[in-house]
Amino acid sequence: MLFMCLFVAISVQGQDKKPSMQRKVFAKQFLKYICDNNERKVRKSLNQNYRKEQTKFLGGNKKQLLDELFAGLDQDSQYTHVIKFDDIESIVIYEIAEITVEDKIAWIYVFKVSDGVHEILAPLLLEKHFGRFGFIGARG
Repeated sequence: MLFMCLFVAISVQGQDKKPSMQRKVFAKQFLKYICDNNERKVRKSLNQNYRKEQTKFLGGNKKQLLDELFAGLDQDSQYTHVIKFDDIESIVIYEIAEITVEDKIAWIYVFKVSDGVHEILAPLLLEKHFGRFGFIGARG
């Protein structure tokens, strides 16, 4: 499948006015891995604990983990929609907000994801754990 990926200026909210270079590079690489359809590297970009927990919950189904990663509100019909990993035609960072989670700074990345039919806003949490960034999606 041909992926059309757009890298646009990141819209920033709150205190997240100057993202660290390391975090910017990590987020851009994450988008590139998605555009390249590189499942292994996308999984490695997820928070290690989250990845292990969800893979176990899904009975070892690594593909399902990626297929359920991008869920959000459909812009046209206002219902929650999931865009499967292989169906992603475009993805951009729509918004970033800095938050505090358990006394640590983290970031909510909202991605605008399209499969050519639906366009959704899908939030993922980005945390730095033991010096390594990793995205966290929905659980369960």
